[in-house]
Amino acid sequence: MKNTSVKLAISITILIVMIEAVMLIFSLNTKEIQLNKLRDVEYSHYNNNLIYTQEYIETEVEKFKRSIVLLTILICCYVSIGSILIYHHQVGRYLNSLTRMAGEVDPKKLRDGFSKVPKNDIGRLILSRVSVLEKLHVQNESNRKLIRILIHDLNNTIAIIDGNTRVLLKRLEKAPNLVFEKSVLQIQKGAKSQKDLVDKVRQIEALKSDKVEQLIEDVVFQNSFDDCHLTFESKLEKKSLKLVCTNQDSNRFFLKADKVLFLNNVLNNLVSNAIKFSKEGSEISIVSYTKDGKRILEIRDEGIGIPKIIIDNLFDSYTKTTRLGTEGEEGTGFGMPLVKEAISDWGGTIEVQSKELHEYPEDHGTVFVLSIPA
Repeated sequence: MKNTSVKLAISITILIVMIEAVMLIFSLNTKEIQLNKLRDVEYSHYNNNLIYTQEYIETEVEKFKRSIVLLTILICCYVSIGSILIYHHQVGRYLNSLTRMAGEVDPKKLRDGFSKVPKNDIGRLILSRVSVLEKLHVQNESNRKLIRILIHDLNNTIAIIDGNTRVLLKRLEKAPNLVFEKSVLQIQKGAKSQKDLVDKVRQIEALKSDKVEQLIEDVVFQNSFDDCHLTFESKLEKKSLKLVCTNQDSNRFFLKADKVLFLNNVLNNLVSNAIKFSKEGSEISIVSYTKDGKRILEIRDEGIGIPKIIIDNLFDSYTKTTRLGTEGEEGTGFGMPLVKEAISDWGGTIEVQSKELHEYPEDHGTVFVLSIPA
């Protein structure tokens, strides 16, 4: 608000000075013409200039110029100060309050932040923002209620799946069937992963309500990779893809992150995308190493690549970036924004480089580079 007032005062001062400059030139010309006429009259009466000499005229013109300049300065000061006071009374104090409460999301607190809302454009702006926040507040509460319902229902479904897989595994102890047992174990593993994810959503909701603090722990990458490989084993086999992991560190590679979110929101999303856009028989590789005090993960594929127009909006939640995979696989477009959000929450960054198949037929594919502080 202070900067706006200063800019307003400077603008008004410049405008006044320009107007007064024009008036000064006109007034000086008029004053000089008047004095010259008086000199001519005096000369016609006395054949000489006793008072209105050339020196006298120049002195008077100079005095008149100084008076005009002084008057201009006084007018500028009065008008600028008056404009600032009027601006502050009519606009500035409301804008100052709006700036002070820019981060306020509670519509009641925002409304209470103004002792009086003016009946002008500023007042309509304030009421408009309060109205938007009220609608968002209602929508947010509705969304949170929906999430609570989904969490409850999903928990029940997962419990049913888990219970039935336990029963099947007990029966398999009496009548072993390795192929069938492997499928049941995968279902049980998937159910547990979804249970962890549902619990994490519940935890995030609690975080938003300031009920708990986020848990950041040492995540052993090899364990997450094994879980990821098991999750996508059937998809990898279907497209004859290889998923390999290489640790370039001499010690066990671990990350400072949330274990459940890292597996479900980050690793699974990136590997799923790599599978989706890879050609049959190609390889997906994950390389891990430490550099400059940061844990680095490179997820590489030999797929069809990503167009630049999609890369520019890949992590934007509000831009559609979905496209069909190499075998018509569909996507939602939510995966990459979730990856970026999770990595940012842990203080890290994610970059993507890609070469499209039609431009680089011999060397195509995509690499995502994740960097998380160690």
